[in-house]
Amino acid sequence: MASGQVRFAGHKPSQYELCLVAAARDILDLIGRFNEHASISTFDSFALLKRIAGEQIHVEGESVSVKLRDEAKGTALANPHDPDARFDSYREAVGYQVQITETCGASVGMKDAFALLAQVIF
Repeated sequence: MASGQVRFAGHKPSQYELCLVAAARDILDLIGRFNEHASISTFDSFALLKRIAGEQIHVEGESVSVKLRDEAKGTALANPHDPDARFDSYREAVGYQVQITETCGASVGMKDAFALLAQVIF
């Protein structure tokens, strides 16, 4: 990251953990408020909140922490806006991987034929 750039809407890196814990507390509060609600508890987005809580939020008494559970690695929800995106531990990024291959060769009626093959990995 270039000098002067910040994440979490202007927070410093030293504040990231505090932001994560605050977000975790908000998620737990929403789940507590709406878990028994007849309509909201059936929303897909609410199910994603519950999934995040189960995979990444730890509560011990009054203490709340955010850490990916070992059993959820590789399948954990990384982005609630795109549930199919996965965390790539090699690149330490969230998203998709795309492999692109190009081939060239002679073709009838064309001097050089060009083909582009793409494979999106979920």
